[in-house]
Amino acid sequence: DGGGLFGSLQAATYGYTVQEQLRKAAADDSIDGVILEMDTPGGTIFGSRAINEAVVAYQKDTGKPDVAYVRGISASGGMYAMASADRVLADHGTLIGSIGVIFGPFLEYNDVVAIDGGILGGGVTTEGGITAEYITAGRGKDFGTPWRPMTDEEKQVLQDGVNNAYEDFLEVVATGRGMDAEEIREDLGALLFDEESATQNGLIDGVASRNDAYAEAATLANIAEDDD
Repeated sequence: DGGGLFGSLQAATYGYTVQEQLRKAAADDSIDGVILEMDTPGGTIFGSRAINEAVVAYQKDTGKPDVAYVRGISASGGMYAMASADRVLADHGTLIGSIGVIFGPFLEYNDVVAIDGGILGGGVTTEGGITAEYITAGRGKDFGTPWRPMTDEEKQVLQDGVNNAYEDFLEVVATGRGMDAEEIREDLGALLFDEESATQNGLIDGVASRNDAYAEAATLANIAEDDD
């Protein structure tokens, strides 16, 4: 419409807040497209999925472009949120990836001999040290107490839940990025990649400065350079 207006959304916030912003942007005819500026180490599954679903809905409802731009880090939930964008770009010196799910830590205090840190504050004194255990996927009434290890049954219940979340995550990224889920699982795992490696591995579409990212978004929206 010649307006040349883009809505810029910060993804480092509540997922449902971003979802609502995208809904409002879809209803605003003066907005020609949206850019999600990503700088997040991750977040909740429900918040990340809410953003991803809103991105897909925006595309379907408007036919206008949505571009994700990474300006620091977009890991784990950030990758989940931006995977379905029309174009994913990242600035120099960024980190992208961590396609996996982690749950924990579960602390275990071994051979506790005292519960009090004395005059300087509370604490726990052990003879066997403290160990922490996580339930992970992607390249891992007193339940969860630090006073005993988890049972095999408890671990398996959590592992099943983490695996289910991981499979959903894989499907979202594979579909959004046009990749094979097994390629992500076997070749990429839950590793973090620099912007060049992320491009080579298909997680993003290219490297760009912030100005160049906005310029590419404008091109996708058919906005001329002389538009206001």
